[in-house]
Amino acid sequence: MERRELYAGLEHALSVPTERIVNQYGMTELGSQFYDSVLVEPGAPRRKLGPPWARARVVEPASGHTCTPGTVGALVLHDLSNTGSVAAIQTADLGRTVGDGFEVLGREAGAEARGCSIALDVMLGRG
Repeated sequence: MERRELYAGLEHALSVPTERIVNQYGMTELGSQFYDSVLVEPGAPRRKLGPPWARARVVEPASGHTCTPGTVGALVLHDLSNTGSVAAIQTADLGRTVGDGFEVLGREAGAEARGCSIALDVMLGRG
């Protein structure tokens, strides 16, 4: 389902305006989460923002070189709250830098399915 379609459905069913819907991005391997910027900067481009101790970079997957802003690459997340674990994770999630944040665009081709949607697929008999 496309994001616009999902947000339109949520707006219709719950009477929550699209510009007030906040999406969260995180994973069990991280101690921190990233949230949509819509409530802190209404009208600005929607992007994920994190706490000051966490950073996201968009890199060319094969080389690890940082992509120029706006170019699609793999997300690398640095989280200093991971004191008992790794400090950085290169994901198979695709994204691009948007201002001081990032936008998630999906998964790399052929990447293993991850996240909460797996449990939903199993429950619905699709997994």
